[in-house]
Order: sequence, then structure tokens, then C-alpha cells
Amino acid sequence: MTQAADVSTDLADRVLAALADAVVAIDREGRVQCWAGAAEQLFGISADAAIGQRVTAIIPDLMRRDPIELTTLGGAGRLEMVGRLPQTGTQVAVTCTPLRDEHGALAGTVALVRPMAGWLNPAESSGRPRRQWNRTLGGIVQEMVEGAGEGPSAMDASEALARMLVGQAQRLLPGTECLLAVVPRDRQERFVVVAGAGPWAEHQVGTVWPRTGTMAGRALQEARGIETTRLRELGEAIPSLPASGMRSVRVVPLWSARPLPDGRQALGVLCVYRGTRAYFTPYERRLIGEFSAW
Repeated sequence: MTQAADVSTDLADRVLAALADAVVAIDREGRVQCWAGAAEQLFGISADAAIGQRVTAIIPDLMRRDPIELTTLGGAGRLEMVGRLPQTGTQVAVTCTPLRDEHGALAGTVALVRPMAGWLNPAESSGRPRRQWNRTLGGIVQEMVEGAGEGPSAMDASEALARMLVGQAQRLLPGTECLLAVVPRDRQERFVVVAGAGPWAEHQVGTVWPRTGTMAGRALQEARGIETTRLRELGEAIPSLPASGMRSVRVVPLWSARPLPDGRQALGVLCVYRGTRAYFTPYERRLIGEFSAW
């Protein structure tokens, strides 16, 4: 029995060492337990130096993540991301899944990290899909504007356009509820929800949310998109949220390229909610980001 176990362990080690992608596993404390495959080459850190270290010490950008989500995915079954390694600037695709022990208990998280340059096709690397994406989304917006019977300039920054944008976003993201909240010119310490799509989100229209104690306020302050699967546990200062059934959200800040006449640049947030503990896919995040730009 011991010999068979040794053979199995040896085979697993050899398989990991042969992988062209990096395999990184962390425990519930956030400490690296496995640094295999192409991890040494990709991150420029040896296994001896990495194992036992907190992953946030190796990749400081991860300190912005919720520590519980970092080590358990917050109850989600999978997390997919694309981004760049801070050490080298290498563009990578990351897939994270929960790591369980021999009894099935949650023991941490394992990530497969793949350099994207090796498998992006020439059209993607040249920006062609980006141009096609912009044409497609631009067409959607143009159809909405024409359907409203108004010129784009008349609808610019209007609540009518906001309602159509969140409605279209919800249709393209099945199973979600979307809302758009803005920072009023005269009360910049709060948000006012101006558009919503979905049963709960629609009932939020006209309500006032504080910037302090909310993910919306944090996203605006840090000028970056924030996502969580632990919405219920975070204690958001939004009275209607506990009874909404929402468990996950992605919040994207809306910023003006130049200050408005009243000095504002932080305009509001686009929020996309789910009733399940599930992260958004890279495609969905890109779609949300494009809608926020519009």
C-alpha cells in the first residue's frame, strides 16, 4: 500500500513538473504549498523560495483581494481572470479552483497560470477582435438610441439612456440584475440609483446609498472594478440588500475623462448582481467594462 502511494506521488510530481503552465496552490492561511510546472520560469522565483511564503508577499497585488476569497473563493466553484504579472508584465490567463483535503474539506485554492502570448491568435494580438467588439457594442447602443426616437446628443447622460443601457446589459448577462447609481452634484457623499434592470434592481431606482461602507464607494475611491462572492457577509450599508437574495456582484466605477464644470470626475458606478456565488467570466467582465464606458 505504501509502495503504491509512493508511485502515485512520484507520478503526480512528474506530471506537475512536465506542465507548460504554472501550478500554484495555497492553504487556508494563504501560504504557498505547491509551486510547480512553469511557476519558477513564469514568476522568476524558485520553488524553495516560494513554498511556505504568503502568496501576497510574492504577488503584492493580491493584497487587494478579500483574504477569505483569496484562499477559498468565497464559496464559488471557479474563478477565471486575465491580467499581467507585476514582476514581468507577462499577460496571463488564470483559472482558480478550490483545493480540498482527503476528507473533502476546503483546504485552500489552486491556480493554473498560463502565459497568453503563446496561444493568442494573430487576429487577437493585432486588436481585430477589439475593433469588432467595439463595432458590435456600438451598434447595440445606436439601436437603443434610435429606438428611443432621440438623437445621441439629446440622450447624453440622461436617465432614459441609463435605463436602456442597464436593461441591455442585463439581457446580455443572463441571471443578473444591473443598476446604475450616480453621485449627485450637490451631495457627493452619496449615490442615487437612477436605473435598474431586474426585480430587485428596479425597486432601487430613486433610493439613496452611502459611499461609506459600500463596495460602490470603495470602487469609486480606488478607481477600479471590484468583485465579490461574499456580498452577504460583507455587511454592505444598503438596507434592502440582505433581503434581495443577491450573493455576488461586480462594481465598476464611472469616471469622466476630464473634470466637469462643477469639479466632479467620479460620476457613479455600474453594478451587476447575481443571486449565486459565482464569479464573472473574463468575457462578462469585459462586457461590463464596455457598458460602463458607454
